[in-house]
Amino acid sequence: MPFIKISGLTTATAVSATNQLEINQNGGSRSANLAQVAALVRASATDVVMLPAGNATSPAIFPTGDTNTGIFFPAADTIAFTEGGVEVVRINSTGNVGIGTSITPVRLTISATDAIRIPSGTTGERPTGAVAYFRFNSSNTLFEGHDGTNWVDFVNPATTQTLTNKRVNPRIGTVASAATITPTADTADQYNVTALATAATIATPSGTPVDGQRLILRFEDNGVARALTWTTTSGAYRAVGVTLPTTTAASKVTYVGCIYNAQDVFWDVVAVTTQA
Repeated sequence: MPFIKISGLTTATAVSATNQLEINQNGGSRSANLAQVAALVRASATDVVMLPAGNATSPAIFPTGDTNTGIFFPAADTIAFTEGGVEVVRINSTGNVGIGTSITPVRLTISATDAIRIPSGTTGERPTGAVAYFRFNSSNTLFEGHDGTNWVDFVNPATTQTLTNKRVNPRIGTVASAATITPTADTADQYNVTALATAATIATPSGTPVDGQRLILRFEDNGVARALTWTTTSGAYRAVGVTLPTTTAASKVTYVGCIYNAQDVFWDVVAVTTQA
């Protein structure tokens, strides 16, 4: 691929008023007719224009009167854009793009503290779906993505939604044995005592329960029946149609089902059953 070479320059010390390019080299001024230069630049598709790499404060390509805004080339096969002397966009050698950052480990990296605006429209305005499409659905005010077959809503915890064919795995809390058992109601839907080796007091569950919250307690001893004492003051346990178990059954499992009653401030025990 040939390089453009400007030759045959005059030795004039100053250019004429129009249509000339002045090149200063080693203190000597030379001039060339701009029409000749333009013809060389447009000579053919195989000709090239070589530019310096530039940098963020002095880009290789910039508009008239704004020398710190433009395009520069920070590394091999890499293009960057600068505004006001600050790099704002970079495209690296693999095509990864960085906005507000020169670090581009994935296809698009954005370094900012505000937000990005994604496409938004009604259900009827959806495009023909393809895998990994992502948009905001203004009809149901939910984010949605396409799995290759269907548009799938992203769950919004602030709204009421119906989940179909979804499984919610229970949160499990566990202790092997302790003289005081304190279920963690904020982080467990079921609390398991797996090998009780001493008489135990069942304390008020920790956390801040909400009305109607469920909690299942599962007890199993270490092969010897152990006494159970229940806390029955406000905020703790209240038997409703059942009897609180006072002991485990040796080597057998006992379940105790509770529902939080915010009005009365009790964990109402509504089910007790022991393995036969």
